[in-house]
Amino acid sequence: MKCPQVVFNFNNMLQSVNNTVLIHVAERKQYLFTQINGEMPDSLIGDELLLACVLENIILNAAETIPPNGNITVDVSLVNETDAEVFLKISVEGMDGTGKHKQTENDESVIRDNTGLRIEIAKHIVKMLDGKWEDSVSENGSKYSFSLRFNK
Repeated sequence: MKCPQVVFNFNNMLQSVNNTVLIHVAERKQYLFTQINGEMPDSLIGDELLLACVLENIILNAAETIPPNGNITVDVSLVNETDAEVFLKISVEGMDGTGKHKQTENDESVIRDNTGLRIEIAKHIVKMLDGKWEDSVSENGSKYSFSLRFNK
């Protein structure tokens, strides 16, 4: 399937995603932090809506799997930039207030409820966008990361 390629502003898209999920995060008395490492170009070419969908699903998954007072951190890194392309790595990490994660990906409850579904949807979309998916769960929390290439 060929994904639509549109010009979009990454920072505006990320702010829109944050605004969308912030209500849910605030209701659970959690904290959402966003960090962008590197200077983001003013415009990228790619599928803005699918990228936003991936981010929303991962952030909402984190909100559902950590207790109140937990932290959700979205970290965006500009891995490489050429005249024609930008390579980004985006990570979402969810930790409770003690630095421990409530659930692990191997818990059956995660697969049965909508949190497991959110991650599966995000993985599928990243694959559709020809990206690379990584996830890790440790005693410090769970972290879902993906890398994508965008045209400039």
